Amino acid sequence: MTHKERILKLLCKKRGAICDDCITTNLKLKKRQIANRNCTSLYKELKIKRKVGVCLNCKKTKIVSWVNIDEEGGNLIKSKINSDIKLEKVQPWYWEENIQSSLVSWLVLKGYSIQSAANTKAHSKGKDIIAINPAKQKLWISVKGYPEKSQNTQARHWFSVAIFDLLLYRDESSSAILALGMPDGFTTYLNLVARMDWLFKVLPFKIYWVDKNGHIRVQK
Repeated sequence: MTHKERILKLLCKKRGAICDDCITTNLKLKKRQIANRNCTSLYKELKIKRKVGVCLNCKKTKIVSWVNIDEEGGNLIKSKINSDIKLEKVQPWYWEENIQSSLVSWLVLKGYSIQSAANTKAHSKGKDIIAINPAKQKLWISVKGYPEKSQNTQARHWFSVAIFDLLLYRDESSSAILALGMPDGFTTYLNLVARMDWLFKVLPFKIYWVDKNGHIRVQK
């Protein structure tokens, strides 16, 4: 794995803005310059954002980097980029925006081009992730997190909304690859999916399961 790939995975896992020194320490790089050079390159490639701010890890004001999702404010953690930047409280790993961010970083590492990512916190309308795979095929993903309250009832509702999203997506395009992005390990979601064999046959789609460490497993 290259330094760039390791840095992207770290930023996704931390889900916040991290300085070069902390990236160097976390990844056990030989020199700080390695982190600086690769972060600068990732920034030029529009894969991360990079400004002066407060590091999520050491709490010091330095140049920090974080995963870039879009140019309209759909970044990992909303913040104002200025001298007194403050990061919002980090939400649980299974929060929808964190699931989306992990997926975006993983797709980039797999060679996908990210066309757009909705601002899930603002409940923006439209597809949660639109990407183009290396074979130039469209990928449309509906992303859901896991509720902290009324978990079983709310989770079933969110799951049904995600399935309905796929039905609408297919009506819009017969060629796009459809997928769900969901947190892994929750019984309600896993049990519901286990009862969906018939749907996989009539409406082929993938499920990107994201675990608490940001690892992705793909169910087809």
